[in-house]
Amino acid sequence: MSTNEKEKIDFGFKTVEYDQKQQMVGGVFSNVADSYDVMNDAMSLGIHRVWKNYFVDSIGPIHARRTLLENGKFEFHPMGVLDVAGGTGDISFKILEKSRRDNPHKDLQVDITVSDINADMLEVGKKRAIE
Repeated sequence: MSTNEKEKIDFGFKTVEYDQKQQMVGGVFSNVADSYDVMNDAMSLGIHRVWKNYFVDSIGPIHARRTLLENGKFEFHPMGVLDVAGGTGDISFKILEKSRRDNPHKDLQVDITVSDINADMLEVGKKRAIE
């Protein structure tokens, strides 16, 4: 059945039209953006923090990347990170902290871009970055 025939799909405890689900999911994330991290704490009993710490620790040392130039010299660039579905940026902030631990006396060694489909989640991350 095509989506033009008003296919139905599950959304929580109800059935909705297929083409409405994405908007409804976006609405849920927009509504909980300010409390998303606290909700994750409650729903996972804090285990999500252990998972995220394990993930960031598994990256290994964060150092600038070097490129060999034609003249035989090296040019250094911060390591690039793309945090897809990064939401409020909690993993990105952990990566930034790790970079600072790995390079205590150097300039920032990582350049992080957070991407998310939900603008409200990104706004929460921006507020956290400013703070």
